[in-house]
Amino acid sequence: LAGVDLRLGGLERGIEFERLLTRGSALLMRSGDGELDAAIETVLGTTGSFCGVDRAYVFRFDEAAGTQSNTHEWVAPGISREAANLQDIPLDAFPWLLERLRGDHVVCHASLDTLPVEAHTERAEFEREGIRSILIVPLWSADRLRGFVGFDAVNARIDWEDACVVGLRLLAQMLAGALDARATSAMLRHRAM
Repeated sequence: LAGVDLRLGGLERGIEFERLLTRGSALLMRSGDGELDAAIETVLGTTGSFCGVDRAYVFRFDEAAGTQSNTHEWVAPGISREAANLQDIPLDAFPWLLERLRGDHVVCHASLDTLPVEAHTERAEFEREGIRSILIVPLWSADRLRGFVGFDAVNARIDWEDACVVGLRLLAQMLAGALDARATSAMLRHRAM
């Protein structure tokens, strides 16, 4: 009977996570251009809180400039914001991470000790930010890698649940759609003028 309760608890948690993502998707779709950034940070916060993380963020790539920037960030109370420190970084500054993302791989480490040797640059940055556990998924749009979405655990190590990994992938797709819609709207306004 105890095993059944655990499975039901996991099922209930999964259903609640699906509801949370559905509400987040609706919020993003309803948000106008001027409200989208706040909506993205709200969705990052609710999703990050649900998964028990301390920081959730979006990085966007600027292929023309060859840079990446932290464009949206949510942090739990008492956690340092890092977005201001992570602007206009060369795309090749973190080569191991970029290669993983280009291969559509999830970067999921409950401990930085499990990072491979070739991720030494990334590990140094993660340690600078006080990260203990990290989960990063690629942000794709129109078959192009546009950036990534990530969760950091700072206060305690996290053994990532499958639901958080799948949920973060879905969140990345939702964010890509919302950001694409805003870019299309801006392009149409520009052409109209």
